[in-house]
Amino acid sequence: MSSMKVYVKATSKNDINSRLENGEVVMGRNYSMFPEWRLYEMYALDRNLEVGTIIATYTRLGNDGYSPVSRYHYRWNGKKCV
Repeated sequence: MSSMKVYVKATSKNDINSRLENGEVVMGRNYSMFPEWRLYEMYALDRNLEVGTIIATYTRLGNDGYSPVSRYHYRWNGKKCV
C-alpha cells in the first residue's frame, strides 16, 4: 500500500469524486521531501495512480503562500477517494 500523499484543491472527497464522475481530469501535487517519490510532481487521479495513495484536500495555502493546508485525508481506491 502506498504512503505517498497527493494534495488536491477541493472541499471534500465528494467534491473530487463528483468532478471525476463528470469527466474532469483532477490533478494533485506531491509535496514529499522523501527521495523515493518525485518531489513536487503533479499526478492525475486516474487508474495510473497507485491504489492506497493518500489524497489530502485543501482550500487554502499556508503563510508561505505555497504550501497547502490540508483539511481532510482519504485513500485512492483506483477509481475514487474513499
